Amino acid sequence: MSLEIGKVNGIGADLVGDILLEFSTTNVSNPSLMTGTIEFLFNNSTTFLFEATIQYVEEAI
Repeated sequence: MSLEIGKVNGIGADLVGDILLEFSTTNVSNPSLMTGTIEFLFNNSTTFLFEATIQYVEEAI
């Protein structure tokens, strides 16, 4: 259903129940390090990411 919503110009948004997954192929630089930094975007900054993801997937298909 999410793919079809994207196809008709609907985009993901926070607080609507969409499940988004992120995968990374990076290597862990220091696995023994027990602390880290978390970076995030504020809710009103994510719309462009949802739009870009939809366009990228459509082009890939």
